[in-house]
Amino acid sequence: MSTSIAPKISVIVITYNRPEFLKETIQSILNQTFTNFELIIVDNCSDYDFLALAHDFNDIRIKAFQNQNGGIIAVNRNFGILKASGEYIALCDDDDLWFPEKLEKQLYIMENCHEIGFCCTASLYINQTINRSFFRKFLSYLNFILISSNLIPGRYLLLLITYITNSSVMLRRSVLNVIGLLDEDPDFKAVEDYDLWLRISLKYRVFYLKDKLVNYRLHSHQISGADQHSLKRKKSKVLAKNFNQLNNFQRLIVRLSGAVVS
Repeated sequence: MSTSIAPKISVIVITYNRPEFLKETIQSILNQTFTNFELIIVDNCSDYDFLALAHDFNDIRIKAFQNQNGGIIAVNRNFGILKASGEYIALCDDDDLWFPEKLEKQLYIMENCHEIGFCCTASLYINQTINRSFFRKFLSYLNFILISSNLIPGRYLLLLITYITNSSVMLRRSVLNVIGLLDEDPDFKAVEDYDLWLRISLKYRVFYLKDKLVNYRLHSHQISGADQHSLKRKKSKVLAKNFNQLNNFQRLIVRLSGAVVS
């Protein structure tokens, strides 16, 4: 690939101490059928030789950085976004995998649906220790809601936004110039993505692609009761932060969810 051609897409991966997962993730990204992208990997100063791992792939599209995030994931995701030069931003977590056609299919949508702020896709779940029945039921429910159109009106996205996986998202970099980057407030730790999707959906439409283009790795700690309780409190803070921007339908959803807003 010629270095004189600006990348169309900037892929942002943030990582910390997961070298084996990261290797698989990088390879799945490099295997994309669409090739005009840069891969920006931001490491939170891992204990192993991260730079050597990135260098071993011998691919000029990879740009590796190390930055201490102070325990706030949004810091390094924003760091990567600020390094990006692509027209579109695609996010991927360091333990997830992409199917080869992911970027190609999403780019086609973004180029032909100019009113959308971001495109997300369906995912497969690849940890066999987790009961997948809930996720299968949810995807069936989601497909039922969206049977007439893949374009999600903002008022309905509030119902579905919890289930958007970071690794499935492609967004316009210009959108971030309008609504801002991820919130680095420690109170929004682990829900900074939820806040970003909500802020984007209040100004733009969102495209849900039903193709399963991401292998999303589930871990048992992700569904613990304590974690879920903490996340619910933090999501209430996100909703409270954005409450004045919601329409009446969305505010009703917030009230029914039990979120505490002023």
